[in-house]
Amino acid sequence: MTVRPPEEPNPMSDNNSTPDSTPDSKKDVLIVDDNKINRIVAQRLLETLGYSCDVAVDGRKAVEQLELNSYKAVLMDVQMPELDGFEATRLIRSGESKVLNHEIPIIALTAYAGEDDKAKCTAAGMNDYVGKPLVLEELKEKLIKHVGR
Repeated sequence: MTVRPPEEPNPMSDNNSTPDSTPDSKKDVLIVDDNKINRIVAQRLLETLGYSCDVAVDGRKAVEQLELNSYKAVLMDVQMPELDGFEATRLIRSGESKVLNHEIPIIALTAYAGEDDKAKCTAAGMNDYVGKPLVLEELKEKLIKHVGR
């Protein structure tokens, strides 16, 4: 499968501002990754699978969006500046944040898939993980498992 960058730039692509979504935007999946290319690839794959999505460039922005919007799942990069995926997940799961759904399925995006890395994802409260680079069938399988479609 060939993935091409979007024709129109995404409002979140090059900055750290929140997207032009209204509260409770009814998007299916929140993609959290500090790398623009990774966000584009994830968004294209999700759209191929029939999901709509929002993006956040770091864990702090993800928590802010989860306080305003309901999603079916989060794809969370584990290594990001500001607030990494592990800490963002702990914050989402804790009562310290005002996210709308503390039990939302969080699927780690990681280039590391060793047993120690998987255990670290689980310990942080993540439900599952997918490797980078993303593979359509693996992503589909994880979303069906946690979202049901």
